[in-house]
Amino acid sequence: MGVRAKRDRLYGPLLVATAVVDVTIAAITVIAFSRLVSTGTARDWIPVYQDVLKTSFAALAVGALGGLAKLVFDQRKARDAAADELRDRRYRFISTLVEVIYDIETAKLIIRANRSVKSWTDMVNDRIIPGCSRLADMTQQLINWAEPGLPMFGDTEGVAKELEGMNSYFALLLEEYGNNKQALGELQLKAEAAKTTTQETPEQLTREQLLTQIWKEMWALKVLGGLISHDHDDIYRAYRSNYVDALLTMRRSLVPKTLRNRR
Repeated sequence: MGVRAKRDRLYGPLLVATAVVDVTIAAITVIAFSRLVSTGTARDWIPVYQDVLKTSFAALAVGALGGLAKLVFDQRKARDAAADELRDRRYRFISTLVEVIYDIETAKLIIRANRSVKSWTDMVNDRIIPGCSRLADMTQQLINWAEPGLPMFGDTEGVAKELEGMNSYFALLLEEYGNNKQALGELQLKAEAAKTTTQETPEQLTREQLLTQIWKEMWALKVLGGLISHDHDDIYRAYRSNYVDALLTMRRSLVPKTLRNRR
């Protein structure tokens, strides 16, 4: 339930009751005024009606001021609640983005450490595919909030563009995996079946030789090689740049405008 719906549910009956009381007081005022005008010679009732009018006018004034004060208070409270909700949504969004970058960094380290098609497959299934899905979901959330005029960040379009750039990198990793996994997987099976150190024929590779060949071929892949190499490549660096720019833009939205203007 949204902030506005909660507010309407809580304060709706109270506002109705306040309106009923105000209408009742106004009716009493009108009656008292009409009685006072039509009293004529019935002087004994004049002070009574005058007191009723004074009390009614005072009650109306207090009610009007109180209602106005309450309206201002409720509006400010609603704005604060909406601001809190937006801030929490931004923090969750930023946390999700950081989790995505941690997933790809974890995949990089695990593939480096294990040097096998199995570790590559595990990281694609456990880290890269979920990260790709989360980036697509985050981009869609930005669009969904921006369409009704409730942008999540000051530069929502810029953030969405950076996320799309990151997702394009994930798509390249997945495409490359799909194109090479079968051939390298067959080599992996041969390595597991091969003897460890001996060769039955000069043409037969040992397990160590096959594993070395697998790692060299994985390292030679354009996108994966750029990920697992220590120097990285332009594709990976562009992906990291997308991440850094998106993160900085989102974090700037957490800084109040008054503080941003002082810089």
